Amino acid sequence: LDLAPEKDILLSFHAETDTITGIVHWSFRSLDRITGELTEDPDAGFLPPNVSSPEGEGSVSFTVPLRNNLPDNTVIRNKACIVFDLNEPIVTNTFTNIVDNTPPVSSINASYSENDAQILIAVDGTDAASGIASFSITVSHNDEEPFPWTTFYSLREGIFTPPENGTWKFFCRSTDFAGNKESADNLPMAQVVVNNLRAPSLPSGGIEIFPNPAYTSISITLHTMEPVHYEIISSEGNCMKKGYLRQAKEEIDISSLPAGVYIVKVIRNNSVTTRRIVVL
Repeated sequence: LDLAPEKDILLSFHAETDTITGIVHWSFRSLDRITGELTEDPDAGFLPPNVSSPEGEGSVSFTVPLRNNLPDNTVIRNKACIVFDLNEPIVTNTFTNIVDNTPPVSSINASYSENDAQILIAVDGTDAASGIASFSITVSHNDEEPFPWTTFYSLREGIFTPPENGTWKFFCRSTDFAGNKESADNLPMAQVVVNNLRAPSLPSGGIEIFPNPAYTSISITLHTMEPVHYEIISSEGNCMKKGYLRQAKEEIDISSLPAGVYIVKVIRNNSVTTRRIVVL
């Protein structure tokens, strides 16, 4: 490789692999363009002094396919030895890869506290080599389509507050640190039957929304018999749904709303009442 006009040298490059020892050799040599031999000029090397990094830095890379059917926890080690001119070799640290081809397996324990109306979710699991990085939890209510609830990382338990009575089913799919994902399963790992929730009493002169948090619908109870206008506003200020309430208690379908926090505005004559709701 002719480096002129930046350098008045030829760069010779050679690489070879020793399949018996597993060693890959790279050789870079700065040659005099006239004699074809190693240059005797100490400042004519192709790699300049590393005064302003990375001008004097270089690197090589390689790809090695693994042997077939290596068992989990097989250790693959690699290190390099760099020699500049006649200097002592620079030996790098050993870089280690560990084979992990087996997906993790997880489990869920769910316990319901009637006093607090909360479900304690605890996850656990095993993995062949790298360890479990995360547990992704989805929840289903009365055999409806499961919806994402949360993902556990370092912590392995959390509180789920059921917004209404019914059968709550919990599913988990774990991922290990090697990127292997647990196989998806339509069967719940845990389920809890909740049947003691009651809608709170309506405050005088106000409105009540139940359940909150909610999943597919909310029920709005009014302390009036006259029709009123309502709007559901997103956290970005966009009106996502609006209409009229013509009964003292009316159910509103919110299944099309993305999960998030919303403001429900009830407009009656010249007064506006607002309530915050969470859509799961």
